[in-house]
Amino acid sequence: MNIARRLRACLAVLVTVFAGTGCATRVPPATATAMTWRQPDVPRELAARVADTTRYQQAWSRIRGGDLGNGERELSDLLRAAPTFYPAAASLGELRLQRRDYGQAGVFFGQALTANATYLPALVGMVDARLGAGDDPGALAALKVLLSVDATRADARARHDVVSLRVSQSELALAERFRAAAQLEEAERHLTLALDAAPENGPALRALAAVQLGRGALDSAAARAQQAVALDPQDAVSLALLGDILEAQNRYADAAAAYGRAVALDPRPAWTNHRARLMERSDAMSLPESYRAIAGATSVTRAQVAAVLGVRLAGTLQQAPTRVTDVVTDVRAHWASAWILPVVRAGWIEPRPNHTFEPGGPVRRSDLARVVLAVLDTMATARRSALDVSGATSRITFADMTRDHAAFRAAALAVASGIMSADATNRFLPAGVVSGSDLLATISRLEARAK
Repeated sequence: MNIARRLRACLAVLVTVFAGTGCATRVPPATATAMTWRQPDVPRELAARVADTTRYQQAWSRIRGGDLGNGERELSDLLRAAPTFYPAAASLGELRLQRRDYGQAGVFFGQALTANATYLPALVGMVDARLGAGDDPGALAALKVLLSVDATRADARARHDVVSLRVSQSELALAERFRAAAQLEEAERHLTLALDAAPENGPALRALAAVQLGRGALDSAAARAQQAVALDPQDAVSLALLGDILEAQNRYADAAAAYGRAVALDPRPAWTNHRARLMERSDAMSLPESYRAIAGATSVTRAQVAAVLGVRLAGTLQQAPTRVTDVVTDVRAHWASAWILPVVRAGWIEPRPNHTFEPGGPVRRSDLARVVLAVLDTMATARRSALDVSGATSRITFADMTRDHAAFRAAALAVASGIMSADATNRFLPAGVVSGSDLLATISRLEARAK
C-alpha cells in the first residue's frame, strides 16, 4: 500500500476541509535494551589513524564486556584528544540512547554529523534520539537525510512513512486551531509543514486551498485544489472548493464545470443550485455589456426586449413559425441584431410601417403585453392547443382600460395567465414604462411557462 492510500485510509474527511488526527501508531525508538550493541564503524578515511582506532576498539571491548563506565570514559578521552574522530562521538550517542538520555544522545550524534553529514551510524542514532525525545519533525528530517544517503533501508522507509503521516496529522490539527481563530497566516504555515511531511495528503491540500482562498491568494489556492482533485478525482468536496476558487477568479464557466463534477458525485441541493447560478453568470458574462446593463435600466428599449427574448426563450423562439417576412433596415450593425431578426420573424415584436425596427424606441406596458400574447400563442401552437383569449377578456377588467382599448386583449390575457399584473387599484397602466427588472421578471414567468 503506497503512502497516498495510507493517508486516505487514515485521514478521515471532516464536514469541512480539515481532517482529524490521531490514527497513526507511534513508533518507539530503538534502544540498547531492545537491540544488540551497535558499534559505529570506522570509515576508511579514519582507518589510517592507527592509534585512535586502537583506543576506539579497546573502549568497545570494555563496553561489550560489560564495563560500560570505563568504556565510556575511554571514548570521552579519545574524543577530547581527537575531536575529528567522529565514531567516538557516535558511540557516546549510542551509550546515551541506552540510558534513554535522548537529548544528550542527539548532541553527540549531531557532533558526529557535523564532521561527516553522511555517516550512517550517526544518522540512524539521530533518528532514534529524536523519536525517543518525542520530536517527530526532527526524526522526520533525520530520516529524510538517512534515506537520501541509503535509499535501500526498508526499516527507515517504513519509519519515514509512519512518522511523516504523524507529523502531517499534528500540523493539520494545529492548522485547524489557527483557522478557527481566524489566524490564517499561521494556519497556512502549519498546513505547508503538513504537506512538507506528506506531499500526497489530500485533506491538507484541500485545507490549504481553503485557507489561501480566505486570504485572497487565488492562484495558489487553485493550484492546491487542483492537486487535491488530481490525487483523488472522486473527492467531491475538493471539486466544490475548486469551483469556489474559480468563481472568485471570475471564471464562471470553469467554476460551473467543477461544481458539475462535484454534483455528479454528490448531488447536494446547495451544490446543484450553486452550479445553476454559476451557469447563469457564465452565460451572462459572455453577453455584450449592453445586455448586462438591462437589469439596472430604468426603462428598456425594443432592442433590449428582443435581446432578452432571444437569450432567455431561445428554445421557444426556435419553435416559432415565420410570421413576418418584412426586412428591417436599421439593425444590421446593432449589438442586438442577432436576436432582433428572429424575434421579428416570429412576430413577437412587429417592425414599424416604414420597415425599420427602431431599436432604441421605448417599451410601454401595453407593448410588453403584446409581446407576452405573441409568445404565449407560440407556446400554444407548439403544444397544439389554443389560447383562451375570449375567456380571459370576459373575466378581466381594469380601472384604467375599457374593452375597446387597442391593448386590452393583450393586457387581459397577460394578467389572466399570471405573466403580468395590475396594480393595487386594478390599473394596468398601459402607458407606463417598463424597467429592466420588470422585463426580466416577466420573461422569467414566461420561461417557467415554457418548461
